Amino acid sequence: MEQAKKISFNERLRQLRGILWDLDNTLYRLDEMLESLFNVATARAAIDAGVPLDMEAAAALARTSYEKTGLSGAYFIDQYGLDRNTLHFAVHNHLDEKVINASIELQGLLDGAKLTHALLTHGERGWATRVLQHIGLRHHFPDAQLFALEDMAFEKKNASRQPFLMGLAALKLPPQSVVMMEDLSDNLRIPHEMGMGTVWLHHGRIPDTL
Repeated sequence: MEQAKKISFNERLRQLRGILWDLDNTLYRLDEMLESLFNVATARAAIDAGVPLDMEAAAALARTSYEKTGLSGAYFIDQYGLDRNTLHFAVHNHLDEKVINASIELQGLLDGAKLTHALLTHGERGWATRVLQHIGLRHHFPDAQLFALEDMAFEKKNASRQPFLMGLAALKLPPQSVVMMEDLSDNLRIPHEMGMGTVWLHHGRIPDTL
């Protein structure tokens, strides 16, 4: 596959007309407390689905699963046979967006920028809309520019071009006019290959492998 032509940072800025955003840990910071809440929500969803563990054991398994795989539900899927897609919806029903701290600075940046935005999230659509409303950014992401994992046929950003093609089509922009904002570096490989700009928001937590 032919590599995208490299351009300077200043040239990229002049071309920029739109941004594709991740949600969790990108448009807001997923701190340790919120990570814990995601694990607890996964544990509750797993118990509701019939996993024979008490809450303490299920939460511990979710935490270990997140630490080892990056997905709180992975061990429940692998060890207890839970359906990945069913768990996806159930987990988000146990989450409360009101614990998230909105960023006034980010609100101002998006309100002041003459750019269009679309969201590509591995979260569930209801969760995404609730979070965006809570953090004051919903008006930047109309329904037609908001793509949850189920909208992308459960094709993830680290494995498929489909999410990015959908985002570009929603913005009606070519790749070279768009940048992808993401907290997981593995999710930036494909948009980079497609010719998009890429920005990795690591919040100071840089893996030892880099």
